[in-house]
Amino acid sequence: MLCISIFINLFKNIICCSMNRLLMHTLTLLLVLFSFMSGFFSCINNEVNTFSNGKDLKLDVQNDSFVECIKEISPLPLCVDEDWLIFDNVNMVVTSDRYFFINTRSYHIASFDHRGNKIFCKQIRGRGRGEILSYGNFFPHGDSICIYDQASGLLPLYDTNGSFCGILNDKRIDAEVVYPVANKYVALSYSGASLSDRHYVTIYNNNFERIRSELEIPDYLYDNYLTVGDRHLSNVEGDTLRFMLNLDYKFYTITPDSFFCSYHFITQNAIPDGFFSKKRIKEFSNLLEQVENNGYASGFENICESDNYIILNYHVNRKRILTFINKKNEQVYSIELPKKVRDLEGHVIPNLSLKYLLLNSVPLCTNGDYLYLSVRKNIVEIIETIKDETDTVINDFVTKCKEYPSFEKIDEEDTMFYRIQLKV
Repeated sequence: MLCISIFINLFKNIICCSMNRLLMHTLTLLLVLFSFMSGFFSCINNEVNTFSNGKDLKLDVQNDSFVECIKEISPLPLCVDEDWLIFDNVNMVVTSDRYFFINTRSYHIASFDHRGNKIFCKQIRGRGRGEILSYGNFFPHGDSICIYDQASGLLPLYDTNGSFCGILNDKRIDAEVVYPVANKYVALSYSGASLSDRHYVTIYNNNFERIRSELEIPDYLYDNYLTVGDRHLSNVEGDTLRFMLNLDYKFYTITPDSFFCSYHFITQNAIPDGFFSKKRIKEFSNLLEQVENNGYASGFENICESDNYIILNYHVNRKRILTFINKKNEQVYSIELPKKVRDLEGHVIPNLSLKYLLLNSVPLCTNGDYLYLSVRKNIVEIIETIKDETDTVINDFVTKCKEYPSFEKIDEEDTMFYRIQLKV
């Protein structure tokens, strides 16, 4: 009522005023008041952050100089015993003195020290104390490991010996995944934070009180949660969270103080504009089939971020691509398997064995300048038969695998783990 009264009085002044100076003064006051009220209401309704589509970045850059990014490849010398079968379909976290794994299907969690000695292995599926029903993601929390349980909306904590040691939050969070970003927590969900909040990102303070929501969910993705592989399309490294939406080409960034679109990825055979129009949403399953049949660029997965590189996989024209993005100069290195093993002179295609290893591996996580990956043992045995004797990086890797005492203990279809040291 006070605001309305002020507007009426100002309007009367405008009508009754016969002096230009008074008229200008009145209009100025009106403009200031209007700006204040606009700002006031925009602060109340802070659901959406307006930002650009990000810088265009072409991903389809077939660049064999990606070898220059790699300093060394070496296997992780983990102890192999009767529990090894659970090290398939895993997520991984690396801390200063531990390797942590969780099987995303059986919910076994395990830990090794950096010398490869197993610390513990236990299953945490269930309804009891310290157990979870629906795994979302996990991350380090001080000296503990925190796991997000989608079913309860809670974040149970486990110490470095695998013992349950409490719950991080006392308020339920509805999301697919939850990440720490400095002193805040970020929840990502294709169903929004509630029925009335259709935003993909919800940001909470360290008491898990909602601060704001960001990024309205497109109609065709709302409540359509899709995953490619066993990792979510998001990753946190330090105080920076990166993520993408399914079937979209924007690469988003969240820091403690900002939310923005870093890149708009340009690819071959992109999904046509308007492909997911509102009138076709009911045909969503058929549209997904068309995306696959037409070989449209999609299936982004395995986002990782080292100190100097962003790493991810995607598919286009029915081919799997691995991309490294140099964060300093935005140089893109995208690799795919060549159509032929040998050139016209009968020589093995350069870097064939390295490409074969990387494109058959799953990037899991990073720590500093190290990228950690999983691969089937039989892939290592195959590259041994096609490697070029001048390829010192691959030759050294195969030699180290043979020297790894547990290499012979695992079957050909079993998973093994290795790391790549990336150059600065």
